Amino acid sequence: MDVEAFDEGFLRVKHLGDGCEANVGDTLGILTTEEDEKIDDIQVTHDSNDACKSEDDTDNDIEGERNVGMIQEGAYEEKIYVPFTRTKKNRVRINKWVYKENNFVNKDEILFHVEDDKSTIEVESPHTGVIKKILVKEGDFADLDKEIAIISVKKESGKILNEENANNHPMKSEDIDEDNILTHYKNVLSGSREGQLFLKSLRSPESGGSEKSETEKEGSQASDVKIVLPSAAELMQRNKLTLSDITKTKTPNRVTYEDVDNFLKSRKSSPAKEDSKEENEKLINLTSMQRSIKNNMMLTLGVPVFRVTHLMKTNELIKLYEKVKEKISVSVILNKCVSTVLLKHPLIYSTYIESDQGKIKYNRDVNIGNALGLKDSLLTPVLKQVDKKDIYSLSDEWKKLVEKGKNGLLTPNDISGSNFYISNLGMFNTYQFDAILPKNASCILSIGTNIGSIENFQDIKIYRGMMMTLTCDHRHIYGAHAASFMNDLSKFIECDIMQIFL
Repeated sequence: MDVEAFDEGFLRVKHLGDGCEANVGDTLGILTTEEDEKIDDIQVTHDSNDACKSEDDTDNDIEGERNVGMIQEGAYEEKIYVPFTRTKKNRVRINKWVYKENNFVNKDEILFHVEDDKSTIEVESPHTGVIKKILVKEGDFADLDKEIAIISVKKESGKILNEENANNHPMKSEDIDEDNILTHYKNVLSGSREGQLFLKSLRSPESGGSEKSETEKEGSQASDVKIVLPSAAELMQRNKLTLSDITKTKTPNRVTYEDVDNFLKSRKSSPAKEDSKEENEKLINLTSMQRSIKNNMMLTLGVPVFRVTHLMKTNELIKLYEKVKEKISVSVILNKCVSTVLLKHPLIYSTYIESDQGKIKYNRDVNIGNALGLKDSLLTPVLKQVDKKDIYSLSDEWKKLVEKGKNGLLTPNDISGSNFYISNLGMFNTYQFDAILPKNASCILSIGTNIGSIENFQDIKIYRGMMMTLTCDHRHIYGAHAASFMNDLSKFIECDIMQIFL
């Protein structure tokens, strides 16, 4: 196969003669742009063909054998990985091993060739030492997260070998302590290509750095440094990720393309779970009735109120209800009792008018609004002129209002004109509660369920009772007014309840 020149120039140096074998990546010659251009001496790469070896290569082999003997004593093992690739298959083919098992190799010399999706790449040795074992043979595929070879390295070999090699400078040994550990690691990483990519991925200024060390034991120089493969770094940069985001990796201290891809998949699945949760939730707008109730409740916040609670003995009320329960409900009986007592306390069912400096309107009739709880609304049908109607007429009227409320047929006239309110939750076994004072109302009476109580421990007399709480507009009604009304109501229910039939 003929190979064309990649550029114009003069062939100044030819490293291999005719008939010699060359490895992939070997330097065959040197071209210069000028005919008389001065060139520096360039070291010829390793040639596996014994027939084409120079005298210098033979000397290097002898020197390598001598270095092998030096490293065997006091050596430790380092694992070799594929340090960089842009393939998305997470594995590459080992095209060729330049050095074989038990061969000595210097740091930064070409160790093997890998073949990715587009090209063949030379991989340099990260250590100086003896290749102890090759785990992936030529032509086989190597996974990015698994070692492909093991090299035996002596801890002090760098110093010994550099003293033997005149072309190399002696390595400076330094004591690593808490003050210079960050600088030491930075210098170590800057000496390799993958280390430079790692420092670049951190995106931190050269002068900046954390004062805290991630290592607690001596000798853990490389174990706490995460190696980021270029393909992983490119994917992280594309998705605006940092190294701290990738917490789960298949190989410790090594971030691969697959690790970043798994993190992105897990992050996409999290919003999906939240979306599925939101699908089970409903967001419903308030109906016109609910908006009206909400607005009326908000208007009550500007009115100062106070509350008085009293225990009403209901033994007589229960006896009366047992006799008339087929025709009259408890709500109607309570309405009639309240209206009778209200006639003695006109201030309790009066109306406060917000004009000039304030006025009090004393109402002629007792109109009582009763809270009627429906599924999605709260209505207050009004029993009008309760003080002037007999209890049987009130019972018929209340039954009609309840039926109209359940069917949604209440008219504005049915729910307006009240000057006193009652909210009864006794049927729900509510012991006691405080009601909100409705708009333009002076008082509202909240009624709880019947409870048992002991009147006298000596006689062991048990009676029934209801907890009733009166909420009042404090602008014109005071505590004495409310307490007096509640006391009279208690006496009426306990002793004079039969007057409701008069």
